[in-house]
Amino acid sequence: GSWARRCGYETAPILTPGNLYTDFTSSFDFVQVRDYAKSLGVLQWENEQKRMLFVSADGHEAVRDFIQRRRV
Repeated sequence: GSWARRCGYETAPILTPGNLYTDFTSSFDFVQVRDYAKSLGVLQWENEQKRMLFVSADGHEAVRDFIQRRRV
């Protein structure tokens, strides 16, 4: 297996710059942000079980703003 797998890291086939989001307090928050990123076409990878998703660099600003608007 790969070095990353041996060390317990999850690998994702991502060759594009972007941002990894991991600090979701609930599954509901994760799904809301994931679906928003999907609707923009900027979601590159997701792991619902671990509440992690990767958004391309061109979508980071929109997704970040969406998260900030929801926290108000």
